[in-house]
Amino acid sequence: VEIYDSRVFGQTVLNVYQQAIDMYQKVYDIQALRMKDDMIEMLLSSQGDELKVTITRDLYLEKKYHINAKIMPKELEELLQHEKYAKAYLQCIRKIASKDRTRKEMYDFLTNETELDIKSINEIIEKLEKKGYINDAQYMISQIEAMRALKVGNHKIVRTLVKKGIPQETVENELANEDHEEEVARGVKWAQKQLDKPTDSS
Repeated sequence: VEIYDSRVFGQTVLNVYQQAIDMYQKVYDIQALRMKDDMIEMLLSSQGDELKVTITRDLYLEKKYHINAKIMPKELEELLQHEKYAKAYLQCIRKIASKDRTRKEMYDFLTNETELDIKSINEIIEKLEKKGYINDAQYMISQIEAMRALKVGNHKIVRTLVKKGIPQETVENELANEDHEEEVARGVKWAQKQLDKPTDSS
C-alpha cells in the first residue's frame, strides 16, 4: 500500500511538475528562418541560448515550421540528427557545382567523408538524380566530347570513364554509335598536327 501513501503521492506530483519545468526550460522558439542553397536555416532560442539548425526544405514544408513555433527537446534531437543529412546533401550540391560528378563519385564521397548510414546515402543519391544534379548518361557524353577534342583514343576514354563508375559496355556502345566520318576527320586532324611538329618520325 506504500504507493498510495500521501507522501509518496505528493512526491510523484512534485516530480511531474519538476519534469514539466525542466522540459519548458529546454524548449526552443524559432526566432528566424532563412533559405540557404535549397536548405532552411533555423535560428532557435531558449532562455538566452541560441542555436542554428539546418534542415531540408522538404522537412520544413512537412513540419510547417514558422516563427515562434516551439521545438521540444525530443524534436530538437531529431532535428540535429537530420542536420547531418542536410549538411551532407549541401556538400554534394557544392561539389557538383564546382565540377560534374558521377553517381559513383558522389556515393564514394558520402561513404568516406560523412557518418551517414547507407539508407541516408541512397536517399541523397536518389534525390540528386531526381533533381538532375547527377546524370551518368549525360556525364558520359560530355566527357567523351571533351576527350575527343583533346584527341584522346577509345581505349583511354573507356578506362577513364570506367574509373568514374560508368559501365564499360555502356561506354563502348556509345563509342560504337559515333559517326565514322567524324572519327576519320578527327584522326586526320590529329595526324596533321603531328606533321606540323618538328620531328624525325616518318
